[in-house]
Amino acid sequence: MVRRVALAAVLLAAALLLPSAGADLAAPPPGESAARAAAVAGSRDEDLQTPPRPPGASLLAAPPPPAAGNATQLQADLDFRKVKKAKQPAKKSSWRTLPFGSPVVAALLAVVPPYDKYLAVENSKTTTTALLDLQEETGTAMKSLVNSFCGAPVQLESGELILVGGHHGYKNGIADGRDQIQMFGVDPDPAFSLLHPLRWNRWYPAVSTLADGRVLIVGGSYKADAGSLPPFSEIFDPKAPDQETELLPTPQNFVDNAGMQWFAFIHTLPKGHVLWWGDRGGSISDVASQAVLADLPDLPDSITHRTAYPYTSTVLVLPYRPEDGYTATLIIFGGAEGGADIDTPAVSTSLRLELRQCDSAPSGYCAVPWEVEEMGIPRVMGDSVLLPNGKVLLLNGAQYGRAAYSATGGQKAGGRASHPANQPLIYEPWRPAGQRYFPVDFNPVPRLYHSTACLHRTGEVISAGCDTCGNNVDGLTAAMSPNPKGLLEKRLQLFTPADIAAGGARPVIKRAPASIARDETFTVEFEYIPMATAGAASGQQTVTAASLVTPCAATHSIGWNQRVVFLKVVTPDPGSPGTRSLTLAAPPSSHPGLSPPGYHLLFLVASDGSYSEGAWVTVTA
Repeated sequence: MVRRVALAAVLLAAALLLPSAGADLAAPPPGESAARAAAVAGSRDEDLQTPPRPPGASLLAAPPPPAAGNATQLQADLDFRKVKKAKQPAKKSSWRTLPFGSPVVAALLAVVPPYDKYLAVENSKTTTTALLDLQEETGTAMKSLVNSFCGAPVQLESGELILVGGHHGYKNGIADGRDQIQMFGVDPDPAFSLLHPLRWNRWYPAVSTLADGRVLIVGGSYKADAGSLPPFSEIFDPKAPDQETELLPTPQNFVDNAGMQWFAFIHTLPKGHVLWWGDRGGSISDVASQAVLADLPDLPDSITHRTAYPYTSTVLVLPYRPEDGYTATLIIFGGAEGGADIDTPAVSTSLRLELRQCDSAPSGYCAVPWEVEEMGIPRVMGDSVLLPNGKVLLLNGAQYGRAAYSATGGQKAGGRASHPANQPLIYEPWRPAGQRYFPVDFNPVPRLYHSTACLHRTGEVISAGCDTCGNNVDGLTAAMSPNPKGLLEKRLQLFTPADIAAGGARPVIKRAPASIARDETFTVEFEYIPMATAGAASGQQTVTAASLVTPCAATHSIGWNQRVVFLKVVTPDPGSPGTRSLTLAAPPSSHPGLSPPGYHLLFLVASDGSYSEGAWVTVTA
């Protein structure tokens, strides 16, 4: 106990050395991203190459690890005592609890576009799901056809959700969902249906929408926490929902590093290739040719922790920008050491890998060495949400332990984590290492195992779930408000970032096209609407950027299709009073993987980092 209290004091001191809480920093001024890209261009890249394959050798050899000197320099830069505190704006971030709760624990949460409605899925023998309507402020319990808890959600081009894989069934209860693809839609009424089943059981699989709208399905085991692994990945075609899935070989380096392949991170890259990350390593492959293009660089020798369930990190790819050539940057927040349990401190670092498109390597990709950065707060099984202005919100999770239920009493005995990580952080990708993390308004509601977070159409963030969050969790503080009704947390919250807080102004989209095609230009009309005391100052801001954001579908710390794509501004905002217009270029067809076909939220971003509410648009090929 003395050791844990001492460590908690050290962590608190580190957190206090972060810049002041409650206020987010403005987005980078126009041109800063390009300047950053130019500055980074001089750093050393590693060509990701496909070497010749000797007889009997593995398909690809991993690239050499980054130089030790680079890691040493990074560590020197990460001392928070040397970080200069940036000037903070007057606006403050905030939390509020919604006036209605969810009938189920939202261990899986996914929006049903183009509405303010969300499907929530829990671990239950009977009810299993609920439809949450944020506009009507209602939650309606539903029974699905099969058990999609522990499955992976993704939206189809048409707007319906599919839930891939899941959990075993229960006698006299919900049917087995491990080998099923269950579809959900709300038009004309909420309804579930079953599509052609998977070729194998998949508990804790991963999904990613490909450039043509098909869905890649990866990993997952035969049964909960055990069993055999599928020998292939599968591709589901929504245009042929009654046909058997197509098989795709899984890259060997991913297989070697991903262990049981539980909720691995799979992401479609701008060129349409697939990025595979599994616990300690990964690859890039081409779906069309089924070829592995390259293996990702090894993690630095100093990095010993795990990143996949049950030592769960939260993983995403940072926003894509045209001025950066749509560079993909993988980032992994937190995690835990192998063998961690309820008394083991979680990891307090993030890992960042920049993958540039380049002609110098046969694979077409070059990598900047892994960047290891101190977050200031340890976190396992947290959630991460990309914001429309390019920032990342990091929330939920625990400072000790791992994901999973109690080893002795199961869910009813709680989880294997303690000391809730209730201090959210904002991550600003464009800043130098050691200066990217900033605390925001403290969340009083603990959310540990089976919590979720989603970007809402308003630009706020929904926080939900947790089925191990009673008032007996070790490490609760007086500032926390644990669930008074037991372990099942059904309260719903909205987080409002400082950039769109009351007291400022933000753009309001008045007219936008219902659909946009790749390569076309289109016009958006908008106004600046003052909020509270913004007054005349609101007319001085200009819109400098626009972003397309995929609809949220998240579970177990990952939203595989989560992405923010900034659009090229063709005709800038004139800054005149009244209704204004902005001409934008849709994502280019040369990068078909940037924005998969289907629904997206279009946001306008102002020079001060504020942004509009989202407008639903569909992207067509």
